[in-house]
Amino acid sequence: MPVGFSYLRFSRPEQAKGDSRRRQEAFAPEFCKRNNITLNETLRFADEGKSGFKGAHLKSDGALTRFLQHIERGDVKRGDYLIVENVDRLTRQSLYEAEGLLFSILEKGVKIGTQSPPKIYTKKSLNNLSDRIELTIYLARANSESIEKQRRLFEANERKRELAKQGKKTRLALPRWLEFQGDEIVEIPERVKVVQRVFKLSIEGHGLEAIVKQLNQDGVPTFGSARHWARSSVSKLLNARAVLGEYQPFSTVGYDDEAEQLVNVPRRPVGKPIKGYFPQIVSAADFDACARGRRNRKTHHGGRGADKVRNLFTGLIFDARDGSAMHCVDKGDGPRLISHLAVKGLSERTPIPYDLIEKGFGAFGKKLPLAAALPASRAGDAKKIEKLEVMLRKLERQIASIKNRLESLEDNEDLLDLLASQSAKKKTLANEIDELQSAGLDTASPAVKTSKELLAVYRKAPPEEQIAMRTRLRAELPYWIKRIDVLPLVLGGVRAAKVNVEMQNGKSFQFDVATTEDLIWPEELVELPFKKWKTAKRVWGAESLFDKQMLELDNKGLPQAEIAKQLDTTVAVVSRAMIRLGRRRTKRTPRTADNPMSWSETARGWCRTYKGQRYYVGVGTLKKLYPRMVRETTREGTERAAKRWWKEHGGDK
Repeated sequence: MPVGFSYLRFSRPEQAKGDSRRRQEAFAPEFCKRNNITLNETLRFADEGKSGFKGAHLKSDGALTRFLQHIERGDVKRGDYLIVENVDRLTRQSLYEAEGLLFSILEKGVKIGTQSPPKIYTKKSLNNLSDRIELTIYLARANSESIEKQRRLFEANERKRELAKQGKKTRLALPRWLEFQGDEIVEIPERVKVVQRVFKLSIEGHGLEAIVKQLNQDGVPTFGSARHWARSSVSKLLNARAVLGEYQPFSTVGYDDEAEQLVNVPRRPVGKPIKGYFPQIVSAADFDACARGRRNRKTHHGGRGADKVRNLFTGLIFDARDGSAMHCVDKGDGPRLISHLAVKGLSERTPIPYDLIEKGFGAFGKKLPLAAALPASRAGDAKKIEKLEVMLRKLERQIASIKNRLESLEDNEDLLDLLASQSAKKKTLANEIDELQSAGLDTASPAVKTSKELLAVYRKAPPEEQIAMRTRLRAELPYWIKRIDVLPLVLGGVRAAKVNVEMQNGKSFQFDVATTEDLIWPEELVELPFKKWKTAKRVWGAESLFDKQMLELDNKGLPQAEIAKQLDTTVAVVSRAMIRLGRRRTKRTPRTADNPMSWSETARGWCRTYKGQRYYVGVGTLKKLYPRMVRETTREGTERAAKRWWKEHGGDK
């Protein structure tokens, strides 16, 4: 017995609420009963809210496309029926495209049953003149009706756009945070707060992933039918200029000169945006700051997790020798900055502890005068603003004092006059500060101020607050810092670096950092100009004050235990320092048949030269690779892990 397959389609989602679905669904069982056909209840095809005129139902996700695939696979056999209300449910495209679709179905032996007219079309209908003419008339009428609807809609939208240009509110589709109340466009308060929150998070340096995570964790309702927020919905909000009150008319209709009729085209803007059409819910300054921040993150950051900010300087920090970006790498012994070319083996490897650079930059940033980081045109204003703010704070203290005195005394005319006078001065100063801040507004001024405030407090903040502060700080730095060049050095075994900070205003500042505070820098390095950093040697024979004192005691013949006691340190520290300075030979455990690698106390790891190649693995790497095998970071605690590493990575592996 032949099998019938029902297909229904309507163009707009609103039609699902009307009679269209019920009417189309009711026809299929009636048709099957009347023609003695078995209705397939499992495979039902429905394109809801998809235009037959634009061909949306024939795209990869269309139900009619799936039906055609079932025909190709043989699930729908010759003699089976496709049941539709009328042929315009299958297509409203041009006559050429519509006939091609219907004829391709009939040629496969699948019959098409319709309610209007009550008829069954078969493969024989292709050779029947009356059936061909009838089909052609129905398809041509369906297409011409859609073209006429499109023309009317186009003209109606054109009238609405003209009225919108005149400032008149028309029934246009509104942004999701607005609604009509009568003829007025008003805000939906709870949705406006969500939009403003999204912009605030973006300005603070949070990426799309982090914003989506926060909204979903807090259970913030979406603006549509989706159950959860997604990157695309947040991105649309951040790109929507409607938050500024702008209305940008769009059109999906164009004129085909060849066909001399209106045709569907990709959605495109029509004319200039109409400003002030919608209520503004985000300031222009915040919208621009959000856009710049997103561009900076796209340029400087490859992405990050929503719950950590390891490197504040991603995309800003470079190796002064090879010019490549420095990346933050952690192999178990703490985060270190290393040149990108060095990671690839194309440059000399001189890692520098990341915390050393961050702490040094923090101290530098806190001491940096605000005016020094601003554009030249704003530096004078910045100094003036700082002076005015000092005067304003002094006035506020005086006003508070006068108010306290008035509370303890009865109405005193002199004090009241003084209070009025000082309040007037305060208002004048505040207005002057606002004028200076708004005149010649630039992005560096607030960024530098915010950065300095964060640098002063973020290290002392609780861990949960540090994440937000570090995120905000990383977002602000690119506004006033162009690049940071680091010259990694080894001075007498001590890790150190010279740092050059180039501002966006063209000025440059330098500072030095080292793992030992009492390090004595060689004069050549102290006076080394930035232009010569590229050719500076990596290792220097500088000695710290500790090294000098230790060597003096060693020259007197004192044992290491006594040296450690006098310098208030441990024997292990003295021993390693002696080896570093060449006063003691590096002790290594010899290789044995049982252990193919030898332990290096200086390098804090296992090493071996095999077939001309040197192999080395540090305790940090072993702990990371084999956490269960590493009991402690000593020779005995890592020996088993080293043997396993050699089997997996060493020799001829």
